[in-house]
Amino acid sequence: MMRTEEFSVDKLCVDTVQSRDEPWTGDDSDRQLAASIAQTGLLQDILVRPVEQMGGDSTQVDDADYAIVAGSRRYYAAMEAGKERVRCKVLDVNDLALFHSQQVSRV
Repeated sequence: MMRTEEFSVDKLCVDTVQSRDEPWTGDDSDRQLAASIAQTGLLQDILVRPVEQMGGDSTQVDDADYAIVAGSRRYYAAMEAGKERVRCKVLDVNDLALFHSQQVSRV
């Protein structure tokens, strides 16, 4: 089951099983994405799951309620663009289904 909601960026964290090694480097393409989001908004929702569904190391959670499954680069770009809230699709998934979702989103 999936639902769409808007969340404060403070309530999101990057999932510890994030598929990108470096979701945000601040290079030219990252800055271009941030500029695009500042001008036109976030065109694709960020996929998240509740942090209580995270397995393993949860040191990056802090006060977050949701962990980013896919879209961490968009998340960082949105923050760089000054966005305080972002639209998210909330997934209720286990780790295996999560891995599948991450791989499909990268295609």
